[in-house]
Amino acid sequence: MVVATQCLDYLSVALVVTLSNLYIVNTIVLGIVVLHEPITVLKIAGLACIVAGVLILGHSPARYAAHPGDRGASTRRRARGFVIMGIYIVMIGVGAFLEKPALKGLTATQLNALMGIAMTAVAGTALAIKGPRLPMTKRTLGVLGVGVMIGAASVFYFLGLRGLPVSVASATSNASVVVTVALSAIFLHLPLNRARGGGLALTLLGATLLALSTG
Repeated sequence: MVVATQCLDYLSVALVVTLSNLYIVNTIVLGIVVLHEPITVLKIAGLACIVAGVLILGHSPARYAAHPGDRGASTRRRARGFVIMGIYIVMIGVGAFLEKPALKGLTATQLNALMGIAMTAVAGTALAIKGPRLPMTKRTLGVLGVGVMIGAASVFYFLGLRGLPVSVASATSNASVVVTVALSAIFLHLPLNRARGGGLALTLLGATLLALSTG
């Protein structure tokens, strides 16, 4: 996450979100090549729909870029952003893939706890090096609550990963963006245009096909 955040200094939010979701492809390829997961028509169709749907839903209008007024960004800055995103995609993709073999010697709660400890150490190191210090406000406590929710959700993901191929689990988990978009439409009044509607439909169709592909 630290690597992806750094990319916002060089690329728009829309492009960073779109590229960051491509880690699914990396995880899927590793699952098929290393773990010899079976390839079926349903799985291929489901994976394609999930990836397409998530990319569509993750693409925000250009005006939401981190630096909307900076249209003269140099080619070197953009190239650096793409390099950083490439590193992020590889690291997250490999990390998601390695969760499957890690579960052979750990329970879901143990794996979640160890990952939480490691993420806390990385976040603490990043804050110590780059700063600034965390403000102690109500908003900060709210973010901590979000972190607790994500941590609890990770336990359910690892439990599901025990009985699913890594390619199916990693792709299906990204269907969570459907819930995010639905909540945004209800509470933040985010307009559901044709593109978002198509993205929702593709994502749900992909999740359904992946479920059917597991037999």
